[in-house]
Amino acid sequence: MPFGTPGRTSDAGYRGRHHEHVYPLSDGEGVAGGPISVSTDADDETNVAATAQWYYGEPSVILPVNTITIPIGIMGCYIYGNIVGKEITGWCYQIFYDTVTKRNVGNAWDEGATVLTVTSADEAAKFQVNDLVVIWSPGYKPNGEILKVTDVTGAVVTVARETSQFGGANTGLRWNHTTNDPGDEQMALIYRPSDQDTHPYEMEFGTPTVNYMTRYDFMLKKIHAALNGTLCRLVNQTDAVTVTIDAKMIF
Repeated sequence: MPFGTPGRTSDAGYRGRHHEHVYPLSDGEGVAGGPISVSTDADDETNVAATAQWYYGEPSVILPVNTITIPIGIMGCYIYGNIVGKEITGWCYQIFYDTVTKRNVGNAWDEGATVLTVTSADEAAKFQVNDLVVIWSPGYKPNGEILKVTDVTGAVVTVARETSQFGGANTGLRWNHTTNDPGDEQMALIYRPSDQDTHPYEMEFGTPTVNYMTRYDFMLKKIHAALNGTLCRLVNQTDAVTVTIDAKMIF
């Protein structure tokens, strides 16, 4: 019997049929599932939150790692805007669970640090120069921060802060992960220039009205491996006014 034949609800072919879901989503029985706030603001331990035109805002995790335990296809995002007349660029990255590693002694993973010792040389070898990684502490900064890898030697991964509105004096980590959540500092791959499977989804959208909502469909639906996460970040292309959107992932 061919794929999708009516009446064959147990047909193995139905396993391949598309079912669309939204994350996060309320279960309708009192468990909240509201959209995730994503802002054009950037900040760190030293500088207060602020938006500068053309500079990245801090990332927000839409789907935490180790949440969905089967492979899925990411279809797009629902976007809810709260301010009129802004043009926004956005990026949605996968957090690759097979390259998650943790801190192992060495320097504290605190603001300004660039030399980060991970659990072993084998773990460090999962990363390459020019990779983007997300570093987070679940009990302090669960949304993490994005840095660029500049060197991998032994069990040490050296990172640099991407160019930011705060200037050259702030060259390493943005947050005091070790001071505030010792023993649970983590790092994962989110982007590798030479591997297109790691490249983010890029979005361009505007906010013509207050309480604007749109569905943004990704042209290419990539496979999102089991246990991987997703995070997003934004840039205000219009001006230096803070823009916050709410977002949900469609899969």
